This record gives sequence, structure tokens and C-alpha cells, in this order.
Amino acid sequence: MKITTATFVKSAANIDGLPKDTKPHIIFIGRSNVGKSSLLNTLTHHAGLAHVSKTPGRTQLINIFDINKKMYFIDLPGYGFAKIPKNVQAEITERVSSYIHECTKIKLAIIICDAKIGPTTSDTETIALISDAGIPIAIIANKWDSLNAHERIRSAKRFHDAYPAVDIIPHSAKSGEGDARILGIISETLA
Repeated sequence: MKITTATFVKSAANIDGLPKDTKPHIIFIGRSNVGKSSLLNTLTHHAGLAHVSKTPGRTQLINIFDINKKMYFIDLPGYGFAKIPKNVQAEITERVSSYIHECTKIKLAIIICDAKIGPTTSDTETIALISDAGIPIAIIANKWDSLNAHERIRSAKRFHDAYPAVDIIPHSAKSGEGDARILGIISETLA
């Protein structure tokens, strides 16, 4: 699959704000500050498509991007250690959960984890939430370039031990490593 066009459509506060057409949704979700926006930018080859922030918790709405005029990439708010009030965190969690359980157009969930930190409790809870909704999953070990050879072996083992039934894709926003595999999985899912 080759991405030729990628445009920001809008941000939605809830499922009612999503596009009404029948294009499939590919969702991107991960812990706050895991590099979700960087991953979206490298996959689409549009450096400023998704806003990259150094402050965790900036993405609080459902951000929608039209890809090749054939599908939507959906950037969901991050979870984890974002420095936002508890009531706002609860609203965001409810927004994401409602979308995952109510939107019938979701064809694939791309869950971005930090390769250096490894699988977290929040990652596992999110994977369970999405699996329970019957949505296929791809797990990305992001920031792969920040690991040396020994750390990569340890990281791969931690992910395999935590999620033995799921293929883990190492990814680097700097080098683009993993982009082709991710796009291939999206293409296969939609075929």
C-alpha cells in the first residue's frame, strides 16, 4: 500500500462528530508521549500532518485524517501518565471506549507501545478493551532506534512474553523501519 494523499479532516469530541460515510477506520492508540503523532507522520510522509507535542496528554479529541480518499486514520487520545485533571482523563477514557464499542467502521487497531519501556499495564488493558470489541490488533514497538542490539533482544522477548499471539512490529520514526510492515497489515486487513 502506498499513501499518496493524507489530509486532516477534523477533531471530534464523540462518535456523533465522526464522518457519516462508509470509509473504514484504522485507529491509532497508545500511551501519552509514545510517539503516536510521529508514527502517523512517517507512515503518511507528511511531516506536519499530526501535531507532535513534547507535553503528554495534548491529544484529547478524536482526530480524523483522510488517507488516499479511501479510509480514515483515527488518532485517539493517549492514555497513561498525562498531566491532566482526573475528571478530564475520565471523560477521555469514556470517549475512547464509546467509540471503540459503538463504531462499526473500525477495521484495525494499531496499538503503539514504547520499545524501551516495554508492555505496560495500561497497554494490556487497552489491548483487552479492543480485543473484547472484536477488532483486529497490530502492536507497534515504537522508538526502536533508541535501543542498542542487546536492548532490542530484551524488548522483543518482553513483548513476546506479554502478547505471544500477536506479531510485534518494531518501528522507528527516524529511519522509517517498520513502515512497510504496518502499511502491509493495513492493506491486508482492508483487502
